[in-house]
Amino acid sequence: MSIHDLKWNDIDKKTKKIVLNNVVFVKPTDSENYPIDCPECKQLLSSIEDCECIKKHNLCEECWSNKSFNYKGNI
Repeated sequence: MSIHDLKWNDIDKKTKKIVLNNVVFVKPTDSENYPIDCPECKQLLSSIEDCECIKKHNLCEECWSNKSFNYKGNI
């Protein structure tokens, strides 16, 4: 089961928490959950550039670069 599927408890209006395997996770209430791997190539995200690209395009940086390159007709 994913941590995203579990019930988070409100600490206050701005934060939530959950305890999983004796580890306490705390996050902002309005935060979004992003995948830990690229939906296209299934590789784990490994850089801040990958994380930023996932937020904007739902692809890792390499997949987004390849997709953009291919769409430009530069093959």
